[in-house]
Amino acid sequence: QYYSELIQLNNLKAQLKKKQKTQKANKKSSTYIKEHLKPLLKDYYALLDLPFNSNITMQKMLKLASNLPEFDNNQLFNENGIAKRYRQLNNELDELRDQEREALLRIDNLDNASQNGKNFTGMLQELKDQTSISGGFVNEYSCPLCGGICEEISEDDATLLEASVWLDKELMITSKFTNDFSEDIRKLKDAHGVIENRIKDVWQQIKNIERKFINSKELVSKREKVNYAKARIELYSEMANSGLLDTVDEDIEDLKTKISQLEVKISGFNLDNKKAKAQTFLSDNMNRLSFTLDFEEEYRPLNLHFGLMDETFDVYQLQKNDKIHLYEMGSGANWVSCHIALFLSFLRYFATQEHSPMPLIMFFDQPSQVYFPQGAFEKNKRNELSDSDLKAVNQMYKTIFEEINSIGEDTGIVPQILIVDHVDGQDLEVKDEFASYVRGDWRNGKALI
Repeated sequence: QYYSELIQLNNLKAQLKKKQKTQKANKKSSTYIKEHLKPLLKDYYALLDLPFNSNITMQKMLKLASNLPEFDNNQLFNENGIAKRYRQLNNELDELRDQEREALLRIDNLDNASQNGKNFTGMLQELKDQTSISGGFVNEYSCPLCGGICEEISEDDATLLEASVWLDKELMITSKFTNDFSEDIRKLKDAHGVIENRIKDVWQQIKNIERKFINSKELVSKREKVNYAKARIELYSEMANSGLLDTVDEDIEDLKTKISQLEVKISGFNLDNKKAKAQTFLSDNMNRLSFTLDFEEEYRPLNLHFGLMDETFDVYQLQKNDKIHLYEMGSGANWVSCHIALFLSFLRYFATQEHSPMPLIMFFDQPSQVYFPQGAFEKNKRNELSDSDLKAVNQMYKTIFEEINSIGEDTGIVPQILIVDHVDGQDLEVKDEFASYVRGDWRNGKALI
């Protein structure tokens, strides 16, 4: 259930991200349309000599654009509205240019102040460097010829020391204000950029009115001018109604609600606590099984751990607060013993869980190969095998058999282990139990495949 809801949560987050991307694009398109539609509506209403409220939302603008007031023949020769709008735009342009000049002047002044501060700081730093070259100050100076105390030099030293302290303070102050100037300059330049863009926009509106409504040779009558203004408005209106600005705000709020509900449900599973318990279970069981498996003496007493909480899934020996990872643990005997201990522990853990979805089947491919690397375990070579190798293989199989049976006794579930190996079990202490589990012997021409 946890993973099912986690997958659902990730899917909802992906949908939300897609919707938010659409919302962002909508806002950008909305701003673009509003910036271009508002002046067109102002031109149209000015041509009709009607008042226009600029402080309305884009949705209301679009509604106005689709339901424009019609041209009245009584206004055929009235140009007062568009002339007034033309004067207003020119006045706005003059104000913007004044603001631009003021911003540029402030930027220049701050630039000069900043440069002066840097020059002053450089001068102070040079003085400080010269002072530091003179070395440390002493309380008294004596004449090398007569041995008398030179009080004047001592007084000069004191004056220099006082000046050095003053220099340090001045350097701190000038450095601070120089940095503050740079931030103020950045903000002023940003503000100037906004003013500059607005100047271009207003200037473009003025030129459009001049070309189309004041000095136009193509649009002679007022009706033609009104129809032209109306056609341009309809262009932007159709653009908005073509699906470009489909609202996703309600979908986003709905997705956020569902995500919040799922996050609450998932947090109720307390997964971190369960993972911590599982990690402890696996580590404890691995160490219990390690007593009967083959490990080098330098790693005993064994303190094996499995990295589940940090999701590294590393097997390591914790020895004197140092982690010795599996790949650092020397011989192949240590490796195969670690793997057998870990995977048998997984089988026990899953068998103890209610409604576990994990199939309790384990496959081992030639676990004894590290001890018998030559391939087939033939009778005429048995005498060449060391007792320690036979003992290790015997303990390996004994551990597997006992753990599987123990899991069955403790949980009522007997996991299935499939092992393919070249050991026939005849030289093992557990040969009778080994033989009882054998399902096929592919030797002497017989083959598994």
